[in-house]
Order: sequence, then structure tokens, then C-alpha cells
Amino acid sequence: MELKELITKSGLECENNYPLDVEFDVVVANYTYKKKVVSKYIFIYLNYSQYKKYIVDKEQYKKIIEEKCLEPIFFELEGDLSWNLYLVCVLLSEEYEKISSEELVEFEKNEKYARKLVINEMHFNKLIPVGKVITGDSTKEIVDPIDDWYKELNDNGMTFCLDTYSKYKIDVFLKGKNVESENNYDLTLISNEENKTHSLYKIKQLKMTEQFRPHCFGLNTELEFGDVNLLFGANGSGKTSILEAIELVMTGQIRKNNTGEIDNDIYYNDLKSDITLQMEGDETVHIPNDIRERKSRESRFYQNRQGTRQKEKLNKAFHQYNYYSFEDTFSFCFLGEQPNYSEEFSKIIYGESTKTIEKNWLTYKEKFEQEKASIESEINSLEDEVKLLEKIDSSSIQIRLESLYNLLSEVKLCFERVEDETNLYSVSNWLLQLNTKLAKIKMLLENFLSESGEIDSKKDINDSLDRITRNRSSLEEKFALIEKNIININSVINKLSDELQQAISDDVLINGVIEDTQNQVNTLNNYVLEIKDIEKCNLLLELEHKKVNLKQKISVLSYFKDTWGHLSNEQIIDKSLDDLEMLILEKSKRKDELGKEMKNICDKIKIEEAKKNSIDNIIIQVKALGMRYFNERSNSTRCPLCGTDFFTKEKFLEAIDKEIKMDDSYYKKLIEEKDAVDKELNKVNKEIEYYTTQQQYINNLYDAFKFIVENRLLENNTCPNNRCNDNMIQAVNEVLRLLDVNIQQLRKLEYDISSLELAGYNYDFIKSALDYINNMAGTKDSKLTLETITFAKNDLEEKLKENLTKKENLQHKIDNLKNLIKDEKRKINEEETNKQTLQKDLQLLDAYESKINILKEFADEIEENDICIENNTSITKVRNFIQTILDEVSMVTDKVNNTIKQKEDTEKLELLKQQIGLKKQQIEKCIHAIGVLNSLKLSSQYAEEFIRENICDISDLFISLHSPREFDKLALNEKGEIVGYRKINDVEVEVPIYLMSAGQRTAVVISIFFKLHISMRTVPKFILLDEPVSNIDDLNILGLLDFLREMAISNGTQIFFTTANYNVAKLFKRKFSFLRDKFYEFKFVRYGNTKSKIRRYTYNEFEDGKVKEVIIS
Repeated sequence: MELKELITKSGLECENNYPLDVEFDVVVANYTYKKKVVSKYIFIYLNYSQYKKYIVDKEQYKKIIEEKCLEPIFFELEGDLSWNLYLVCVLLSEEYEKISSEELVEFEKNEKYARKLVINEMHFNKLIPVGKVITGDSTKEIVDPIDDWYKELNDNGMTFCLDTYSKYKIDVFLKGKNVESENNYDLTLISNEENKTHSLYKIKQLKMTEQFRPHCFGLNTELEFGDVNLLFGANGSGKTSILEAIELVMTGQIRKNNTGEIDNDIYYNDLKSDITLQMEGDETVHIPNDIRERKSRESRFYQNRQGTRQKEKLNKAFHQYNYYSFEDTFSFCFLGEQPNYSEEFSKIIYGESTKTIEKNWLTYKEKFEQEKASIESEINSLEDEVKLLEKIDSSSIQIRLESLYNLLSEVKLCFERVEDETNLYSVSNWLLQLNTKLAKIKMLLENFLSESGEIDSKKDINDSLDRITRNRSSLEEKFALIEKNIININSVINKLSDELQQAISDDVLINGVIEDTQNQVNTLNNYVLEIKDIEKCNLLLELEHKKVNLKQKISVLSYFKDTWGHLSNEQIIDKSLDDLEMLILEKSKRKDELGKEMKNICDKIKIEEAKKNSIDNIIIQVKALGMRYFNERSNSTRCPLCGTDFFTKEKFLEAIDKEIKMDDSYYKKLIEEKDAVDKELNKVNKEIEYYTTQQQYINNLYDAFKFIVENRLLENNTCPNNRCNDNMIQAVNEVLRLLDVNIQQLRKLEYDISSLELAGYNYDFIKSALDYINNMAGTKDSKLTLETITFAKNDLEEKLKENLTKKENLQHKIDNLKNLIKDEKRKINEEETNKQTLQKDLQLLDAYESKINILKEFADEIEENDICIENNTSITKVRNFIQTILDEVSMVTDKVNNTIKQKEDTEKLELLKQQIGLKKQQIEKCIHAIGVLNSLKLSSQYAEEFIRENICDISDLFISLHSPREFDKLALNEKGEIVGYRKINDVEVEVPIYLMSAGQRTAVVISIFFKLHISMRTVPKFILLDEPVSNIDDLNILGLLDFLREMAISNGTQIFFTTANYNVAKLFKRKFSFLRDKFYEFKFVRYGNTKSKIRRYTYNEFEDGKVKEVIIS
């Protein structure tokens, strides 16, 4: 068949057909959807030799295929169409078989410019367009293992075996009772759905309430969906939560909750959230909290109409047909070597819950077998016990109680007799109560005797209590007298202690006064010894006083010099302040006049300059027009403006280029006037500055003169009264001269003081001595005198003598008080010793009384137990008699128990025979149950049957998804196992799944998922793909995206695709941008514990950026 005919039949539209390098033709075709080009194909029809020459040979490939075929088309493509270019080599079957796997893989893995494919002409319609959806023609219903299991078990009353194992249920079943299943729902609820075949279409909108994942989404978030939806964002940003929201609305459950991956509180809020889906056809779908609604949806969407349901499986079916997650196949793809793939496929096809139910009935089968063995062991044990009981002697024994009644009467113990002595159980119970009573009485009697000592009757107790009362009264009288004596002695001691404390305080004060006075005497003596010559000391004091006064005056004069000293060097004119003010005003007025004149001249200059610039521009334009006129009319020599004829072109050009002169004499005159006014203005400013400075000098001169007068720096006869400028300057100079004089005087004083200091006289010491002596004598002398020193010394010595006498008297008083306190403390110690002796006697008396009271309580408690003891009766004799009665009770009890056991053994023998009969019936039920469970097929067997019936379609899907095509097909081997087949050295080799790569194994699982979705006609027309490319390389991602595109175009399937990979999201956009506003990208951004920010974008295939952005939350 011709290549163009194959292309047309596949649904592509031929665009161009041309020969390439003479040997073969190239056909360019477009795959269109709604008149838009979705992808472009370049087909080359080759034989094997041409394939070797142009494809395998890299130089020829680059020169012929890339440069002449691919590059011209690739670089003309606009927008995302360049990401959807395919180069397809088509070969006849016999030619295709010649290509080795290495040659095929090497070509198909090359991604430059286009995706590469090599196909067998025979398979053209299966593989083109790339990713073609293979629907198949099988209408056979997919068998659910749970249906078969439930039907078989329900016929035998064993549906509970599908539940989690319970020992209680096995026990109830073996008793012959009906066992209810935990999930045995009303099977009539789907009767109204039997004929309902229509299904839901695409999802238009998801409305979430504030209760659904409030930690992640904003209040009442609403998402409108397109035909294809990309959910892109980092892990944890909320992508999977959107898919789980759809899962919750569709099934009423979230599968992750069953594995414990969702917090219970979060899941509880999810179920209460009342989120909804708005579908095409304006159908609103709510969360199905009612089991009837879930069963109805299960029948409607997934054709579960057999009416024999063990429990609803809506969520499981949803994951089989509509929701693919990388987690579903994670364990499948990462199993070790040679796993049980039938088991793993059964998990993928039928869901984990089917495997769980299978484990349940397998567990019940194992437990029934264990139960059977256990019952057989019990029967053997029961039969052995029957044999033993049949050998026991059953002769009767006579029981008489009269002797016991007599003993109880003799000990005066009140205890009721047995009502019916023929009833052995009544007698046994009576003996038990009597034994308990007697044992308690015996214990009380022994407790009494262990504490009693010489006391052996109630009379001994009463006599002892009377003696204790008499002795206590005598001891308490003596104790009270001692307490009174101790109180009186303590009162005396307290009084003496107060007096002693006061005397000690006075002594401390006197010691302080004496110490202070002695220190003052010593200090005064030290000062006297250090003073050498009183006259020279007084001279030093006088000089230092003069020095201080002189320094103060120099300080004032120095301030004057620093503030106004500069005036003596300034040239100050002899004018008054008023004269200067008039001059400044006059000059300022002239300055204003000149300023106005200057402004007027400047304004005229600006006008002239503007005129000049305008004329210059006109001249430039005239010259330009002249040159243009000259160039356009090369033969003309006459000026069009003035009409002058220049006769030659050269003179005409010279006239055009000649500089045009302008009259600027008025402008120059204005400039000269401006310079003259500017010079005069500078002169006036300098004069104003000079007069202002003179004004400041004269003001400073007045301030300086005022300071001189106020501080009396000059004598009256030297200070001038006339305040003219010259007189004031003279006064300033006189003050400055006076400063120098004072400085000379200060230097003379400092020299004299220094001479005295060199002679050993220290001013600070002398001043300190003078201040101390004045303080001691109460004087204010400015000089040292011998009379004042003598007076101060005599006064201090008199005070010291007086205080020493006071200290001696206080010491005598302290010694006497200490002796008196010592005597009183001795008396109180004697009384305390007597008090302690009495306390010990009282304690001994209390202990003895406590012991007697305990014995009295024992005696009272004994009588409370219905036994009467006389005052003079020996407690020891009563105890011995009670022991005798206990021995008799024990003997009679043994006889009664033996008789009862004989009777019970007879009854037990009959009961054991009945139990053996029941156990044998239970063994029959176990055997029957084991047989029923053995008849059930494993889920892996159902999976093998599904794969066997659909292996061709699964293989085609696998080949479509996997690139480069290392495998030729998937098929079942002789053992019924699914394997891949590939060629090695032209030999077809079988490759088990466990030897495939993780990506290839994932492709197998995805193929089965898509097959299930496509095969179920009533399934909702959308698929949720949660991170489907996590384990797939880049080239195979292209294959998956091509297939998804075909699902959306050919099958009308709505797609929800999540990824956290930026490159995958970008590639996804390139593949689906042709849908424009039918394709939405939702971008999720979330930081820490904040709510997720969602933005929705739309694109078109011709613009690289976003066409439209919508902020959702």
C-alpha cells in the first residue's frame, strides 16, 4: 500500500510530498484537531539498505536527513508545534525484521529536532498518530473476584469469612447459628439501577468549603476545570489534596485514610466538609455519606449489577478505573528478584482491598483447619476423662452434726443450726461459715494472749485500770508545782538579762567616746610636733590667701582679653552708630536701584539672544533648502528666493554656502551696560560690608567699656567719663596693661611660697592644723596661736579622764549581774531535771494504760462474735476449747466434701458424653467449611485471566508508551506469566518483568490501568494521574504525554495530571497548549504552614508566555 494512502487512512492530512536524494520520497502530514494543527509528521518510506545508509550512518543522516529534511521544517514551525514534530521511518515487514535492536534504539533515542520512530508498515494504523488510543472490541464484563467469593460463601452461610478474622464468629458458626457479616448490606438497594447505563461526563467545577483542609486552602475555594488540567507545585503545596477532594465527592472515602496516612481529625473534617462537583450536563455531585448512594454509583459507573455484594467497593473501583497514583505501583516496581507478579497484578487490577479480603478468607481457612485439629484433641481428652470417671466408687457416707452442736453449747457460742441436714450443699456452706466464725474468734483470742502477759481474765483488766488512775493523779500534782517554779525563775532571769544588756550597751558607748577622745588628743599632739615656727606658718597662710585673690582677678582680666582684646588692633573710625546706620541705609538703597537696572538689562539680553537663535535656525534651514534645490535641479543657476542668476553651478553653490551676517551692535551695547552696572554693584556691596563691620566693632567697644565699669577693673581716676571711641579704646588698652601687671605680681607670690615650701613648710598641712585646732577650741582664728593650742589640749585630756571613770563603774555592775543570772540558771536546771523524771513516769503510765485498753478492746471484740466469757473465766482455756471445735469442724467438712464429689462426678460423666457428641458435629462443620474455602480461586488467578484475555491491547499500549522500543511485544509464556519479548542477534528472547527496568515495569502497570479505564464504557470520563512520571525517564515521558493527548482528543477523556517537576510541567504545556482555553495549568505555591496560593493559567500554541492568569486563592 502506498505511503500516502496509509497516512490518509490513519486520519492525518497530507501537506507535501517530495523526493529526497533521488532514492526515496518524503511525505509531510499534519494531525489536526478542530482545524488546528496538533502535530506534524515527516514520513520516509525506506528499505533496510536505505535505512543503513541514511539512518545508521551518522554522517549521511546529518547531511541528508537532518539538514535537508528536518531542519527546513523545524525552523519554520511556530510556537509549541516545534515540540510536536515526528520523524517516522516506515519499512515493509520483511525489511523491518532486518533491523537490529541496537540500530532501532540508537535512532529512536535521538531527540534532536523531532521524536524518532521506526515502524512496520503492517502496524502503521496501530501506531499512527503517535499515542493512538486502542479501544479494542472486547465487550466481556470484567469479573470481580469478590463477587464470586461472596456468591459461593453466601450459599453456605459463610459470608463472614470475607471480614477481618474473628474467633467469636467461628465459634458461633460451629454452634450451628447464623453468623452476620460486618458488611452484609441490603442487596435490594441497586434494583432501581439495573437498567441505568449512562455515566457522568467531565468535571466543570470543584467547590470546597472551609472544613476541607483549612490548613492548606482558603475559605470556600472554587476551581473551574478544563478538558486537560495540569496541577503543578512543590510537594506539600496541595496538588494531591485536590485529587483527594474529587475522590471524596465521587466515593465518600479517601483511600489514604485506610493506611493511616491522613490525621484522623483532618479526615473527620473532610467527611463533614460538604464539598461538591459540578459536572457537564449541570449535574451536581455531593459526598455520598449514605451507603445506598455509594452502591448506586458503583452500579452506575462500574456496572456492578450482579446483586450479590459482600460490601460496597466504590472507592476500590474508582482507583481501578479513574485514579492512578505512583504509590499504587511503588512496591510493584521495586520488588526484588523473581517476585510473584500474579499477586502484584491482582493488587493493581483489583485493588489492595481485594487482597485484604482474600487474606481474610485464607486466614479463616487456616483457622478452620486449626480449629478442626483442636476439636479432635479435645474429643480425645474428653474420652480419657470419661474412662477415669467410670472407674470411681460412688458408695454413700453418713453425716451427723450432734457432737458439734454440743461443743458450741458448752463454749456458749451462739450459732444457728442447719435447716436441712440432708442437703449436703447446705451442710457444706454451714460448716464453711462456722469454720470462718471460729477461726476469727481464735485469732482474736491469740491476739489477746500475745499482748496480755500476766493478765488472763476480764477481772485482771479492770483492776489494772483502777491502779493507773490513782498513780496518774499524784504525778500530775507534782508536775504542776515544778512548772510554776520554772516560770518564776525565768521571770527573774529575764529582768537581770535586761539590766545586763543595758549595762553592756552603755559600756560600748563609753568605749567609743574614750576612743574618739584619745584619737583627738593624739591628732592634736601630732600637729603640735610638726609645727616648727608659728610665725613662718602664719606667713605662708597669708601668702596663699593673697595668691587665691590674685588668681581670681587675673581670671576676669583674661576673659576680658579673650573677648575684647582684639579691639586694640583694629582701625575704628571716629563715627557714631547713628552715622554708620545712615551710611548703610544710603548704600543699600543704591544697591536696590542697581539690582533693578541689572534685571532690566538681563531681560533685554535674553530677548536679543532668542532672536539671534531663531535667525540662526532660519539660516540653517534656508541653506538646507538651497542645497536640496541645487541637487534636485542640477541645471538651474537662478535663486528661487531672490531671483539672482549666478550663471554657473559653482557660483550658485558658493552663494548658498556663504555665511549670512547679522547686525548684533545693539546686543553688544547691552552687554557693555551690564558689565558697568555689575562693577558699580560690587563696589556698593564692599562699602556696605565695611560700614557693617565698623558698626560691629563700635558695639563691641561699648560692651567692653560696660564690663570694665561693672567689674571695677580700673580705678576711678584712671577710668574716663567721656565715652568717645578714642577714650574707650584707651580704657581697653589700660585693662590689658593691668593684666600683665597682675601676672607679674602672681609670679612674685608663687616664688615666695615656693621658698617657704623648700624650707619645709607645707600649706595643706598648716591649713589642716589651723582648721583642727579651731574646731577643738571652738574658735575661728585665721592664724595659729600658742594660747589656743594649749586650751584645746587641756580640754581634751579632762574629757578623757572623766570617761575612763564611768567605764570602770559600768564594768563592776556587769560582773555582778552575770553572777546573779548564773545562780538563777542553776536553779532552773534542777527544776527541769525533776520535770523530765516526772514526764518519763507519766509516759510509762500512758503506755501501760494503752496496753490494758487494747486488751479490753480485744475482749469486747471477742464477745461481739456471739461468744460469752465470764469475768473470772481464763482466756487461755477458752482458746484451747475453740481449737478443739475447729478440729471437729475440719473432720466433718472432709466427709461432706467427699460425698459431694461423688455426686458431682456422676453428673459430670453425663455432661462429658453430651460434649463429645457436640464436638463431633463441629468437626463435620469444619470439614465442610474447609472444603468451601478450598473451592475459592485466588485473586492472582483472576488477574492472570484478565491479562490473558486483554494481553494484546495491553501489549500495544505498552509499546506505545515505551520508547525507544526495546521490546517488540508483551505476551504470556507457557506458565501463564506476562513477559516481554525483544530481539538479540535476530533471536527473540523472553524477558521476565522482574528483569525489566523500574520505568519499564511502571509502563506495564500504566498500560493495565488505561486498558481498564478504556474498557469500562460507563466509567466517568476523567482520569486522575498523581505524579505518574516519578519513575519514568524523559523519553518515555514524551510517550506518555502523546498517549494522554490522544486520550483527550479521540476518547474525550478529561485529564488531571500532577507533578512537582518544572521540566515535566513545561513539556506538558507544550503538548496541550493547542487546546487553548480548554487547557488549564494550576500553579500551587505554599510557604511553611501558610495557606496554598493557587493561580490558573491558559496558553495558546503560538505564544511562549501565559495568555491569561486567574487568581483563585
